[in-house]
Amino acid sequence: MSALALVQTSRNFGSIIFQIVTGFLIEVFSFRMFYMILFILSLIGIMIVILYKIPDGKKLHLFD
Repeated sequence: MSALALVQTSRNFGSIIFQIVTGFLIEVFSFRMFYMILFILSLIGIMIVILYKIPDGKKLHLFD
């Protein structure tokens, strides 16, 4: 099995599991609660992107 086949298999398996888990969560809670969780996770992601400092690259010599 090649590395690409393993990656694709993992992605497909993950999408199947994700649908099952989210369906269960929506049945237990509601769509509103699910959207609130996604909103909070999105805010956390935006804050990480804003606060993460990327070096300017002048001091890095990757290909020397």
